[in-house]
Amino acid sequence: MEPIFLVITVTFLIIVAIVLGFLFKLQTEKFKLMEKLLERQREDFLKIKKETLESIDVIVKENDSLLRNNLQKMLTGLDDGIVQAVQLSENLKYYKKESCRLWHELIKGETNESKKLGLIEAAIKRYPDNRMYIEELRRMLEPLSVNEDNLLVRREALMRLRDNATLFLENCKSKDIDYAFEFQNKVVSSMESVVRKIDELRKSKLERELNVLEEKLERAKENPNNEAIYLEIEEIDTAIEHNALTNYPELQTRYEILSQELLQIFKEKEGEDGNTLREYNEQALVDARHIMQCMERHSEGGVKDKFFGPNDPVNYNERHHLLKLVKLISKYEGNKLLPSTTNYMRIAEAEVFNNLSSEGKVLFTELMIQEAYRS
Repeated sequence: MEPIFLVITVTFLIIVAIVLGFLFKLQTEKFKLMEKLLERQREDFLKIKKETLESIDVIVKENDSLLRNNLQKMLTGLDDGIVQAVQLSENLKYYKKESCRLWHELIKGETNESKKLGLIEAAIKRYPDNRMYIEELRRMLEPLSVNEDNLLVRREALMRLRDNATLFLENCKSKDIDYAFEFQNKVVSSMESVVRKIDELRKSKLERELNVLEEKLERAKENPNNEAIYLEIEEIDTAIEHNALTNYPELQTRYEILSQELLQIFKEKEGEDGNTLREYNEQALVDARHIMQCMERHSEGGVKDKFFGPNDPVNYNERHHLLKLVKLISKYEGNKLLPSTTNYMRIAEAEVFNNLSSEGKVLFTELMIQEAYRS
């Protein structure tokens, strides 16, 4: 059995070797074929490349003269343009320098302070990047901006400094940016301080006037038949800056309370007639307050009017809605209103006017005139 097994094994190995040899030969031929294909593609590519380069050489040689001429013209034109641009830049610099010199001479030669200030501000508007004019402006206005004796003069000086500081900051050269920021911050800080002081003074003045009004009302309560006291009350009430009261809710409330007390005095003084007058003025106050509330809501972009009717959005620039407010304002007779009531109604009327559009303001004026003639 062993010789037979050996023969079979040898035969099998021979067959395997023959098959492997055949496969290897096929694979080798395949690789050779691929190499030939790649070589052919490479040769074709090199041929195309050579032909392309030769074509480019021909084109360049044929157009070399034309290309050179065009390039030379372009370079010459560019040189001329650069020369012209440089010359124009120099001319502009000279013109600006000469113009600045003339402005400086005008400012320096002006003896009238008001005209001089106007010239400086005009120069700043013309050359907003020129620090020289800003420094000249500061030399003129900064002494006024620290004037403790007259806050209104101080505020005016600071307002002009602020406007020009902003203009300079928006246009200044990069080397002046720190100076511009420092200048503007200083002016803004001073402006805020002045506004606070003016506000405090206005509030203090209103408080003093209300104190005097309250004192006169107490005297009227003690002696309601003294007509001279009522004249004094009217004089004080007329002097009060009623529009400013709206900036101080606590003072506005106090003023309304004093007005109610004055109505009560009239009621007690006049009996039945006083009751009628008091009710008339009270209703006028209610209507005036409602008008102001409508305008406050209207200025926020919409209002639901529960006073006149349906709970729908109202635009008081429209005729039919505006007419309702006009009728409220116009229905009261001036000779029956107390001074305080009259002033309050005037404030309400001003609120309506200020919150309307341009077209609404015209319409409001027309309606007020119509109501005045109708009455």
